[in-house]
Amino acid sequence: MNGNFLSLGKKKQNVENLNKINSIINHMKFIDDNLKRLFKSEQVLNDHDSFLLFRGKVSKRIVHYSKLILQYKNKILSSEKLEDDIEEDVKRQYEYHLKNLDNHKRELSIWWHKNKKDYHRLCMSNFLNAKKSNGNVLVSESNETHMTDVNLKDTKKMMIDEINRMKNVRSELLESSQKLRKQDEIFNIFESKLKSSAQLILSLKQKAQNDTRYVWYSFFFFLSVCFYIILRRLGFIRAAITLLFSTLFYLLKLSFGVFHFFNKGNTDKDINTDDAISKSLVKVSYNSEL
Repeated sequence: MNGNFLSLGKKKQNVENLNKINSIINHMKFIDDNLKRLFKSEQVLNDHDSFLLFRGKVSKRIVHYSKLILQYKNKILSSEKLEDDIEEDVKRQYEYHLKNLDNHKRELSIWWHKNKKDYHRLCMSNFLNAKKSNGNVLVSESNETHMTDVNLKDTKKMMIDEINRMKNVRSELLESSQKLRKQDEIFNIFESKLKSSAQLILSLKQKAQNDTRYVWYSFFFFLSVCFYIILRRLGFIRAAITLLFSTLFYLLKLSFGVFHFFNKGNTDKDINTDDAISKSLVKVSYNSEL
């Protein structure tokens, strides 16, 4: 049983390796066909960049192709013993792609030897064109430097004018600040004077109110004195005093009479009670023999 399980596991691993090998073979075929199309295509290479682009494409594909062949070889070595026909097919594919890799490398070297002169010629022409453009750039740069110098001079003059204007503005601001400071001092003096005058006005107002009060008091006192003199001259005061005293005397007399009346009633009542008590007493005979 254990031997059967081991054989099944080995078969399963071989199947997985075969699937990976087939995928690598398909990938290698795709890259091989792509390289063949690149070499067969008659591309017109007229500039430096097109040469570099073609050479870069071919080189990258050849490197990738060689890596796939190496992976293919490692998978073959890592796999267990395969069937005879499968093993022969795998080896044949390996030899075929290895041979194609050598052919592509040789074709790339042949292409480079064939087009090397054109490439260097294009490089030289690019260098000369760049030098000419640099000369034009230098001329344009000289013109630009001249223009920048003129612009800088104008800017310098403008800045000097601006500085002078700012100085004038500064002097004007200083003068205006001094004037404002003087005005502030004047306003402070006015404020102190206004405060003192306001206090003086308040004191005068209080004094006027007191004087008005005294005048009214004097006026009412004068009227009362005049009224008293008039009443005294006419006799109303004496009559009023006599009436007042007579009224008081009458009230005192009335109150004294009422008090005497109630006091007399109380004394009569006490006498009657004493007589009744004396009549009710029993006479006791005096015995001389005792």
